[in-house]
Amino acid sequence: MEPSEALRQVLFLKTADEEAISELMASGQALRLAKGEALFAEFGRCRGLFVVLTGAIKVYKVDSRGRATFRLEETNEAIGGHLGTVREVVSRTLRTLKEAKVVGLRGRWVDVPDVEELKRIAGADQ
Repeated sequence: MEPSEALRQVLFLKTADEEAISELMASGQALRLAKGEALFAEFGRCRGLFVVLTGAIKVYKVDSRGRATFRLEETNEAIGGHLGTVREVVSRTLRTLKEAKVVGLRGRWVDVPDVEELKRIAGADQ
């Protein structure tokens, strides 16, 4: 997606005139982030308006004990589709992680009591 098209997808910019979009384009910059790289942190200085052109941003909060909470935005079936598997495998994996107390599940909310442990299990440190 072109940057100007992406800006048009932002709710409060849908009706902006071409001049406003052009000014935003001229004053903005494109960022390419590596997987897992932080874009912003809670209580950090506001650095601007971020518009995602490709990929996705995961937003979660990690407390002082290393605990994270986030909301699943997609169904298990959609997650399975992204991973090349089926809903049942995603559901079974989440249930196994819950039984091992690696995650807590409350509807679409996921609690991760120990982010580093989950990374270790996932092989994220390799």
